[in-house]
Amino acid sequence: MNKTKKVLLGTMLAGAVTIGAGFGSGTFSDFTSTAKSENNKIETGNLALESSGTLFSATKKAPGYTETKDYTIHNAGSLTAKDLSADVTVSVTKDGVAVTDLTAFPEFKVTIDGQPKTLDQLESYIESKVNGQSLNANDTYTLPVKVELTHAADNTYQNLSVNVSVAVSAKAYE
Repeated sequence: MNKTKKVLLGTMLAGAVTIGAGFGSGTFSDFTSTAKSENNKIETGNLALESSGTLFSATKKAPGYTETKDYTIHNAGSLTAKDLSADVTVSVTKDGVAVTDLTAFPEFKVTIDGQPKTLDQLESYIESKVNGQSLNANDTYTLPVKVELTHAADNTYQNLSVNVSVAVSAKAYE
């Protein structure tokens, strides 16, 4: 076979392979698949503390006065209230003047949860009962409170005003 025939035959073979490869590619198929991830979201809850408002509320009372009620802290939120913390302030005025010695009025008694306390013990006792507590969603923490001005109260108790402020805070975390 001469050289020209060999070149011609080689060219024809190369062309046939190229044409066959082009036609053959149309007969192949690939499988495909797609995975989706939809509606990816995080929703937070809420923390909403509510209180019954007052430990006691009375004006122009005399010796022998007694009032009993429940002071409540309610978690109206959807998350657990953790690490409850009470900030309690007791202030007393006599004839419109601030009194700094809360031990001066032992006949004014506040009983909380069955434990009688004098005014000077009130702040620390309420704080000790509340601080560190947890409160689940829609649960209520109750402190039964009894306020009393005993019959032993003398004239030094006239024109006395006792104010108690309670602020409760909490945290929500995982």
